[in-house]
Amino acid sequence: MRVAVCGLGRMGRLHAAQVAALGDRALLAAVCDPRPEALADAERSWGTAGYRDLAGLLERAAPDALVLATPAAERGPLIAQAAARGVAIFCEKPLALTLSDAALASSAVASRRVLFQIGFQRRFDPAYLQARRQLDEGVIGDPILFRAVARDAWEPTLDYARPEVSGGLLVDMAVHDFDLARWLMASEVARVSTEGSALLYPQLRTVGDIDSAVVNLAFRSGAVGNVEASRTGTYGYDIRTEIVGTRGALYVGAIEDSAVVTAGPRGFERRAVSGFAERFHDAYAAEIAAFLDCVAAEREPACGIRDGVAALEIALAARASLGTGGPVSVHA
Repeated sequence: MRVAVCGLGRMGRLHAAQVAALGDRALLAAVCDPRPEALADAERSWGTAGYRDLAGLLERAAPDALVLATPAAERGPLIAQAAARGVAIFCEKPLALTLSDAALASSAVASRRVLFQIGFQRRFDPAYLQARRQLDEGVIGDPILFRAVARDAWEPTLDYARPEVSGGLLVDMAVHDFDLARWLMASEVARVSTEGSALLYPQLRTVGDIDSAVVNLAFRSGAVGNVEASRTGTYGYDIRTEIVGTRGALYVGAIEDSAVVTAGPRGFERRAVSGFAERFHDAYAAEIAAFLDCVAAEREPACGIRDGVAALEIALAARASLGTGGPVSVHA
């Protein structure tokens, strides 16, 4: 299978390395990025052809599947461009930065009936998969309360933090937790209410972003929930989720990277996970493998474009609530 990667930033390079490591199962046929130095580095790393734009890649490399990891603001039109060529698409989150671009992408995928998977890698993490199985089996009864904690371990650059570039904290980062909320609670979100601040990194205010937010969720099922998203993981990368049901509760995630505890003069210590690439290393590999399995079998992915649109709708409503100071309905 001929696979191309468009966008050679942090996530694009991660996915390109995963595809290149698959050996006979897939060929990293081409990469695309407007930066000459990124293309030169890709050629040194993987010996693959490089293109400055997606149109040239699609025309000359003729891939069977495309991994799209460009800046989020560019994704909607690029999805439409790839869909018009009938290429299967894996797209990093968020799907887009506006509902109009999301609608453009969704319409293009539907009209050409191309296979599409959105990059919510937590759905492929063993712990989250186990939690979903237990929910399906009714182990904790009906889910009635959702809570997610997501604390990044670093400050983004001011250029990246701009909502018009990445979507900011609520669209770029919290979109993962909004997807988890829908997926694990098996219900759409009807309403959100957001509070936020920038106390650790006040400079984020200068570009229209924040470093901490709490988003309350009201589900259509009647359940309620809460998402905390922040850049405040000064001690490490901290991702946790809780689901309370009518007969019990599930707890997913821990900040330590192993079960080893060291005892010494400072007491008991564990090494914290450094970032998302470490915490979700296996999940990233699993989601790309699942995507290629779907392409080979001509089977729809479990995490498709509708999931990307729905999570974006919640994220944009949460950002709107931050601006107004009141609850905002989600029109899913």
